[in-house]
Amino acid sequence: MKKEMSAFDVRSVVTELSSLEGAHMDKIHHWGGSVLFRFNVQGQGKRELLFADRKWLFCPSTKPDTPTMPTAFASFLRKYIDNARVNGVRQVGFDRIVEILLSKSDGDYRLVFEMFGGGNVLLVKDGTIQNCLVQKTWRDRKTRPGEPYVTPKSRFDPTESSEEEFVTSFRSSDADTVRTLATAVNRGGQYAEEVCTRAGVDKSLPASQVGDDDLRRMYAEMRGIVETVMNEPRPTAYLRDGAIEDFAPVILQSRSDLEARPFQTLSEVVETYLRE
Repeated sequence: MKKEMSAFDVRSVVTELSSLEGAHMDKIHHWGGSVLFRFNVQGQGKRELLFADRKWLFCPSTKPDTPTMPTAFASFLRKYIDNARVNGVRQVGFDRIVEILLSKSDGDYRLVFEMFGGGNVLLVKDGTIQNCLVQKTWRDRKTRPGEPYVTPKSRFDPTESSEEEFVTSFRSSDADTVRTLATAVNRGGQYAEEVCTRAGVDKSLPASQVGDDDLRRMYAEMRGIVETVMNEPRPTAYLRDGAIEDFAPVILQSRSDLEARPFQTLSEVVETYLRE
């Protein structure tokens, strides 16, 4: 079963969230590890964004049940960003981090969703964390009110990398091909498998033994996946015995053993997956 969103999933959802630009924050609810944001979107009415269990970010088709009384965290966010205008939504690099850029009369804010290390929601103003769902100390940064907001060290970005940069990152590894793609080239296990399948390269082959032609094919296949996710996403769920086992914003040749079911948006896939 799928345990978290990939960077490709995040990029696809961010594309869906572009329609929030110009909307205004209406209401915020928080319970457990989930936070729901309601927006007023001109010409569309109300629209929700749910950060479920601190790892699933999507727009639900129906509003989930929410607590009657706001928590301290929800009250804080309501105080500072209620009626704030959405100026944009972006993925930070190619990490599992999403920022919603907001503005009010007292200045600009960033609402940050981190989908790693247990997940977090942070409100940032002028580079400083105003509040966050989870307070934590990392080796190279702190997520606590009053601390500067520091993003994790950026990793290889397949949306901007050249073939030369891809080859350099790949050649720096002493692991096998699939692990190298998953880590050194920042593909994650799902897409590392997919690149190997599409390129016809043995995933268990040591990285040092992969030939130049194979590297060129892998880079081309990686770029093809990137282009599809960014320009023509094809949200698809992969089912085993009628239950969703995996999903992606592209058709995965590496999951040909499973039943493929297309969806209109990745948000619909995530919502369906979490309801099962």
